[in-house]
Amino acid sequence: KGKLNIFLILFVIFSSWTNITIVGGRLILADVFGVFAILMFFIQQIPKFNYKKIVFPKIVLYYLLFILLLSLGLIVTKNPIATLTELLGLTFLFMMFLVLTNSFNNLSGLKTLVLSFAIGAIISGVIGFLDVVGLFSLPSDTGPNVLNATFRNAGQAGAYFLITVGVFFSLNYSKLIVIFSFKERVIIVFALIISFVSLFLSVKIAAYIGVVVGFLLWFILNFYRLSFE
Repeated sequence: KGKLNIFLILFVIFSSWTNITIVGGRLILADVFGVFAILMFFIQQIPKFNYKKIVFPKIVLYYLLFILLLSLGLIVTKNPIATLTELLGLTFLFMMFLVLTNSFNNLSGLKTLVLSFAIGAIISGVIGFLDVVGLFSLPSDTGPNVLNATFRNAGQAGAYFLITVGVFFSLNYSKLIVIFSFKERVIIVFALIISFVSLFLSVKIAAYIGVVVGFLLWFILNFYRLSFE
């Protein structure tokens, strides 16, 4: 299980590295680690014959239905290869969700997942800042003076850091924060700060609007909750 977790951690950390692709630009580094994680997960089930112990959250049923409905497009599509490729991508994400859910299914696993996400955000954000100031650069589709970080363009960067800001900000104000040690909380706070700066440097108006709306909803919901306590 240790090796499986390593592949999963690498998958989470490198999920933001979309500007380095393989196989004709269809795969990124995280996909490679994800494939190994999926294979290792199911191989580990073989000697135990415990497939029935695999947890299938109810939400995966809706995801499977979504994939099934999209697969009907193969009947009418003019480009079956492209459609099949997209379906394989969705199936891969479904499998990764299943493996992550079953591998990090306790508080210790949750801590590992969150810290991996935080480390990934920090690495990507630092590289992005160095890119903006001209000290380090990775290939991208966006011009200079805009944060691309480890992404193909600033749009992807803005979307990613919008998510990390939401996750780490919410975590700091949730009851789950108590399961993390002081050093782990420092990493999470640092990741939040890096995410804020990176989101701002991405210069994506949609990301700015998302943050403002998110904070307004958070404030309204918390004000409403506190007013009734």
